[in-house]
Amino acid sequence: MKQVRVFQNHAVAMGGHLYWDIPRLWDEIKESMKVAGPVSSIGIDSWGVDFALLREGEMVGLPYAYRDPCFKGAMDQVLRLLPREEIFQKTGIQFLEFNTLYQLFWLSRHASHKLRSYLLMIPDLFHYYLTGIPAGELTNATTTQIMGLDGRWWDEAMRLLGIELELPTTLKPSANVGELGGDVSAEVGFRASVILPATHDTASAIAAAPEVSDDVAYVSSGTWDLVGLELSSPIATREAMLNNFSNEGGAFSKVNFLKNMQGMWIIQGLKRSIEAAHRRDYSYDELVELASRSSDVNSYVDVDDPRFLLPADMGKEMASYLEETGQPKPMGEGEMLRVAIRSLALKRRYVVELAEKLSGRRIRAINVVGGGSRNWLLNQMTADALGIPVFAGPDEATAMGNLLVQQVGLGNLSPSQLREAVRRSFKVRKFEPERKDDAYSEFLRRTGLEE
Repeated sequence: MKQVRVFQNHAVAMGGHLYWDIPRLWDEIKESMKVAGPVSSIGIDSWGVDFALLREGEMVGLPYAYRDPCFKGAMDQVLRLLPREEIFQKTGIQFLEFNTLYQLFWLSRHASHKLRSYLLMIPDLFHYYLTGIPAGELTNATTTQIMGLDGRWWDEAMRLLGIELELPTTLKPSANVGELGGDVSAEVGFRASVILPATHDTASAIAAAPEVSDDVAYVSSGTWDLVGLELSSPIATREAMLNNFSNEGGAFSKVNFLKNMQGMWIIQGLKRSIEAAHRRDYSYDELVELASRSSDVNSYVDVDDPRFLLPADMGKEMASYLEETGQPKPMGEGEMLRVAIRSLALKRRYVVELAEKLSGRRIRAINVVGGGSRNWLLNQMTADALGIPVFAGPDEATAMGNLLVQQVGLGNLSPSQLREAVRRSFKVRKFEPERKDDAYSEFLRRTGLEE
């Protein structure tokens, strides 16, 4: 696999809201195609929950970004109209205040003029622009909390909540959407098929996680940590609901039984705080090295505390959290980074142990994939926290999974060959536990997670 081009994506603040800059992303996609081409097929994956609305083929405004504070409180309003138990039994999806269901409910109450439209998830939107064919894809559709475990949209909930829009027919990963439209083909200089990957980036990453099996869990580590197990059927029990686990669609009819937790977001936030204080850029390797040379101060944060979702200054927010919970204050940036990294590792243990309890499985190892797998200190602390090996890599698992699922669609691979192809092609680093981190009980107490 060869990386040929990289471009940034970030939400744009405008008029009191956060939006995705779709026109710029579309230009970047076409430029990337020109650099990469000619190719046989193209497939796009993205994060989940966010969507565009189209009317007569045109976008109705720019899509909101899920971190927009406007959605706060919408979930509580929906839960007063639809019982939590009914939502979970129908969809199997964890309750996050920015799920598509709650975004749409907010729109129905505050921007109803945007509804009575056609909904496409973000990668579906770009596939539409590539081919002119509007179609959905199952793995991303499951993140909405309006897709039933039976693979059908939950139309009754939409009617009850007064959400009027049209939902697309969903296809499965490896399906052929169609050929590039003539205008796009002329612009990029070649013809190609659009083959659906698992368009939810987490599902693509897990499809390419080489060590995942019945007794090896995964962490798809990026801005978020998606921690869980690959299953053949969902777990939609009351206990799974109370622990806020999710049954997301995976490639080739698998179920990704997982829990979202904040991942590299907290490290990214500290990076911005440190760079602002020193007025220079730092690489992640520099920050990890700084943390590795620092001492443990035996202070902990719950990385999923709502205050860390969109803070003005992550460093100050962490300091405030520690002060409010009566914990020692780190003596410098390295110690603060170390608090964040160790807290991430301990929270991973918390989620893995819940997954074991809910599934009845015993986990012997963890496969960490995605950009966060490059953080060797977090990998080691995760192994120490859990007392089991951590397989780290590949870091570009999402892109690999995307490409490999397309190969299945082209008839060049079978689904059972994907992970073996990754194992043959990429080195995975193994981290054995060096010492058992005995801080887990204290972490649970300090963060309020103990039962």
